[in-house]
Amino acid sequence: MDDSREEIYQAGRDIRTSKKAAEQVTELKTITREQAQLGAKTAARIGRVLNRVKADKKLQKKVFRKLSTADVYRLVVEVATSTLDKKSREKFLAALIERLSHKD
Repeated sequence: MDDSREEIYQAGRDIRTSKKAAEQVTELKTITREQAQLGAKTAARIGRVLNRVKADKKLQKKVFRKLSTADVYRLVVEVATSTLDKKSREKFLAALIERLSHKD
């Protein structure tokens, strides 16, 4: 009986997790489309990655895990360091910190 109950609860959790992942993917695609001002090729590449995330539970756990502000900043710095020249990186990171510390 306990196994059956656990299977029922697990099925409900799986449905909620999949729904949440689909909502998050939709939101990320909207941000990419409306705010990032990317070229069509780059936007399509991001869309393909997000579609893989939407379909893969392991990727969902990795992408949608809870991150602290320091974790997000660390990730952004790693990406900026690997993709931007020093001057662009300095400008970007200074603007990011200003935005994060800006009072609304």
